[in-house]
Amino acid sequence: PMNCIHLYGGESGGVGKSTVCAATINLLETAQSNFTIFDTDPTKVDIYKAHQYLGCQLARFSEAEALIDGGNAIFNAATEQQVLVNLPASSFIPLRQWYEVNELASLCQEHGIEIFHWFVLDGSDSGRQLLHRSLEAFPAMRFVVVRNFGKTQSWQSFDNDRDLAKVLKQRSVPIIDFPMFHGEKQRMIIAEQNLSLNRALEWPEFDVIPRQRIRRFKRESAAALESAGVL
Repeated sequence: PMNCIHLYGGESGGVGKSTVCAATINLLETAQSNFTIFDTDPTKVDIYKAHQYLGCQLARFSEAEALIDGGNAIFNAATEQQVLVNLPASSFIPLRQWYEVNELASLCQEHGIEIFHWFVLDGSDSGRQLLHRSLEAFPAMRFVVVRNFGKTQSWQSFDNDRDLAKVLKQRSVPIIDFPMFHGEKQRMIIAEQNLSLNRALEWPEFDVIPRQRIRRFKRESAAALESAGVL
């Protein structure tokens, strides 16, 4: 869909939301799609640093700024094309303020815009509990649950949460399994050098095996993201 806002969030810093956002950027960049990127995470701005060449913009999304320029720029951009937003950690309260005070549910309906919240889980109970709260707080928002296998292979508590499973089924929420990046050294270099996935393939320090690991991650992450059926 052209007129969409894709939000990438989760319970706290370190769950992998930036990784999922970067993989989505790579997918759309490879497909030569038209899209705009906003990085609203003031602590790292890693998405911004790695994707300035694609026109990534910074936007404030703190509680104090949530209702003015930062949030407004995101919505305005979505009237023209797809928008990807890397959310800061602990974004639940400012996101809810922006959504409710600006009456975005009705505004999105009026302008033909859909909001997708890609909620990244790392297997923690706190992340799962915040997903419960978020689903309740945003009844009109569409969700995609991202189980990040780069953080854990154990999803027993998620699988055993019958109340969550019921809500996800009622709301037809896709659940995707996001792959691990094989190669911790390469992953650290990509982060330290602020490389996009496509630019990482051209990085001179990477020889045949590291580049193959990047290609594998690009392929597997693209397949996982596309399986949600909303891009």
